[in-house]
Amino acid sequence: MTKWQQTSDVNPYSDRHSVPLDVGLYSPHPEVDEFIDEICRRYTPEYMSKKRGRKGYDDPTRRAMRCLILHLYQTWRTDPTLYTGMPFTKQAYKKGRLNKIHVSYRVVEVAKALINHGLLTKHGGYHNGAEGRVTRVRPTQLMHDIFEDRDMYPEMIRPHPTKSEVLFLYKDGKSVEYTDSRMTNHLRQEVQAYNDMMSRHHVGIFNRENDWSLIEYESDGKKYQTKVPTDQSKKYVVRIFNDDFMTGGRTYRHWPVQVHSEERKNITIDGWYSVEVDFSAMHPAMLYAEEGIRLQQDPYASPADLPGWGRDCAKVVMNAAINARTIDSALQGAQKSIRDKLKKRFTIDEVRYGLDHVTAANEPISSYLCSDMGRVLQAFDSTIMWGVLSVLTKRDIPAIPIHDSVIVRVQDEELIWPLLDKAYEQVTGQRPYALDDDTDKQLFDADRRKLVAMFEYMVTSHPDVTDGYKQRLDRFMELNVKNGNPDYRAREW
Repeated sequence: MTKWQQTSDVNPYSDRHSVPLDVGLYSPHPEVDEFIDEICRRYTPEYMSKKRGRKGYDDPTRRAMRCLILHLYQTWRTDPTLYTGMPFTKQAYKKGRLNKIHVSYRVVEVAKALINHGLLTKHGGYHNGAEGRVTRVRPTQLMHDIFEDRDMYPEMIRPHPTKSEVLFLYKDGKSVEYTDSRMTNHLRQEVQAYNDMMSRHHVGIFNRENDWSLIEYESDGKKYQTKVPTDQSKKYVVRIFNDDFMTGGRTYRHWPVQVHSEERKNITIDGWYSVEVDFSAMHPAMLYAEEGIRLQQDPYASPADLPGWGRDCAKVVMNAAINARTIDSALQGAQKSIRDKLKKRFTIDEVRYGLDHVTAANEPISSYLCSDMGRVLQAFDSTIMWGVLSVLTKRDIPAIPIHDSVIVRVQDEELIWPLLDKAYEQVTGQRPYALDDDTDKQLFDADRRKLVAMFEYMVTSHPDVTDGYKQRLDRFMELNVKNGNPDYRAREW
C-alpha cells in the first residue's frame, strides 16, 4: 500500500486520510516563483524585511511558503480531500539528512497564517501514551480557487536536484541517519543524475484522462483502494537499503512501480510506446550462480498430484521461501499471496507440499531457502539495474526501473538486452537463465513491436488515447523546449 492509501473503512473526508509533508520539493519555473512571492506578500506581511531589498521578505519565509504550497498543490491535484500531516513542534524541524533544504519552524508559522486567512483548515495533533498523531492541515475551497486561477502544473514541480534526499537506510521499518562515505556519495550522485535526466522526459499513461490511477485489490477478505498520482512530479526515484548498504537497495516511490502490471502496459515515454524487459527466474538463477552453476531449467517445478497448483503457485512459494527467515513465515506468506493475488485457496499442508516439491527440484540451492536471502539478492539485482541505468543516463535514454525489470521506449528494446546481459554477468559471474519476453507484460507482441519501432508509430495515433493525456504531453514538451531541452517527440531526434 502506498502513502496515498484510502482503505474501505476510512472516510476520505476524515483527518485520518492524510500524507506527511514533503519538505524536498522544488520548481525551477519563474511562474511558480511569482506565485510564491504573491502568497508571501498577501498573507505573511508580518515577515517583511528590508534586508531582502526588492523582494521585501526574508528568505526563511519564502522557503517555508514554497515548501508548503508546492506540497499542498500536489495533494490538491491528486485528491482535494487529502490532509497533510505536519508537526507543530520546533524539534521536528531540526536540520538533518531528511531536511537538507532546512525548512525551519517558520513553515508552521506560515501554515498558521494561512489558517488565519481561511486558506487552510486544521485538525490538532495529540499524544496519548504510545499512540499519537501529528497536526493535519488541508486546503479550503478558497485555496482551491487560488490554485485553479494559476497557470501552474505538476510538470513544474520536482524533488530538489541536489538537496532532496534520494538514499535511505531503513532499520526495523524506520528510516535512520547514517554517516556518508565514498560509496554513499557515489550512489546518491547516480540517483540524482538519473532523476535529472528523467526531468526532461515525459512519463504517462496514454488511456488515462486524469493524471492519477485508482487501484482496487483485496487482502484478507477486505477491499482496498489506492489512489496513485501519475503526474510528472511523482516519476522521480529513491533507493532504499535495509540495515546496511549491502542489503536491499531497490528503487521506490516513483508512480510506475506502484500501478498494476496491466496499467504498466499503457505507460508511454515522450509519447512513444514502451516495453517492459526483465529476467526470467532472476533470484533462483542468482542462487545457482552462488554455487557456480548456471540455471538450465525452469526452477518453478509444480507437483502433478496437487489439483489447481500450477507454475504460478510454485513461483509464489519459491519467492516466499527466498525472502522468508523461517519455513513457517514462508508458508504463511505464500498461502496469503496465492489467495489474494491468484485467487486460489490451499491449506497450509498443501502449500507445504508445494514448497517441498520446489525445494527437491532445486536441491543445489535448497540451503538458501527460508534463510532471509531476499534482501541480499535485492542488493544484487539493484546493482545490476543501476549499472544499466547509469549507462542510459549518460546517453540521455529514458528508462523506468521496476525492481528487477526496466521499461524503455519500444525503439530502445534492442539496445537494452545486451546491457542487461552484460550487467548480470558482471555481478554474478554467470550468463542469465533467460531474458524474459513475457507477452502478459506487453501491449504488443515482439513482431508488432518491431513494426512500431521501425515506422516510429507514436501513441497519439492509438484509438484509446485521451485528450487529457495529449494535453499533458503537449504542455510538458512546450515547457521542455522553453527550458532549452529537445522536443523528444520529434522524429528527427
